[in-house]
Amino acid sequence: TYPTDQYPVGNMPTQPSQVANPSLGQYEVDQDSFLNEWQGRGIAVSGGSIYIAAVDTRGLSKKGTIVKMDANTGKNWKNLGSSLLGLSHKMYDTLQGVALAGGNLFALDANKGMYSLSASGGNIKELKGTGGMDLAGSNNGIFVAANGMLERSDMSGMARAPMNGIPAL
Repeated sequence: TYPTDQYPVGNMPTQPSQVANPSLGQYEVDQDSFLNEWQGRGIAVSGGSIYIAAVDTRGLSKKGTIVKMDANTGKNWKNLGSSLLGLSHKMYDTLQGVALAGGNLFALDANKGMYSLSASGGNIKELKGTGGMDLAGSNNGIFVAANGMLERSDMSGMARAPMNGIPAL
């Protein structure tokens, strides 16, 4: 932006127009390998992979999952939240987000609490605790917006403590 006090009204220079990167149109997400209409709820990126917390709100089972795909191409989808050849899901459509913390993958459900997942798929562990609205991870722990405040957890995701003085809406 330009400082407005240096130009008379009507004589401000125009800013360059924002043009989309034409190569972005070449990024095609490989959704054809799934029978569900997944809707993204959260995203995390690490080591050339994108992890998306996704829910199928239109299907009969109202399920949730974490989808892993290649960050460069959008291809090579893997449904990390499914078992029994993609027919069973341990997570629900109340899934809110996904985060990576210290090399571990976590998902947050609004009602059920948190899940610990294997980044290669097949292993989902439901962690005891309350749900939440959002989460973020670092090498120092997991941070969750829940119960009207921010909470911090250790790397296991099992113990959460409030971060006093920081409300979460």
